[in-house]
Amino acid sequence: MVQRFKQFIRGSKAVSALEYAILVGVIAVAIAVALTQFGKSLDTAMDNIGNKIATTTATKAPKVAN
Repeated sequence: MVQRFKQFIRGSKAVSALEYAILVGVIAVAIAVALTQFGKSLDTAMDNIGNKIATTTATKAPKVAN
């Protein structure tokens, strides 16, 4: 079993598997960074929209007669 593992590590299949594993890791990190940045941008956009709605309704709200 150990001998087969050593042969696998030395073989070209192991090198290809390692390259694919590294590639998948790099892609996963890139996706995580992109989603984090998108989330921050979306949060800022939603805050701006909420502030504009609050300001608009506070200044243009109809007066209620007593």
